[in-house]
Amino acid sequence: GPFGPVAIAAGVQTMLAHPGFLILEYAWGEVLWRHELITPPETIRESRIVPSGLPGLGVALDREMVAKLVH
Repeated sequence: GPFGPVAIAAGVQTMLAHPGFLILEYAWGEVLWRHELITPPETIRESRIVPSGLPGLGVALDREMVAKLVH
């Protein structure tokens, strides 16, 4: 969805590339298993999302976890 962890990772990368970007809305903590969907999990400090520093989107989708949740 638009507030899933992969979409948020893409938004974070866009935000970092745009000098005028100020606010990125994100959903976090709405389900207990959200942190299991990506590696590394999202890091929130002082209400701000912290970029992972890894290349690309900075995260990898855990397809096995997605399959467990879908089926």
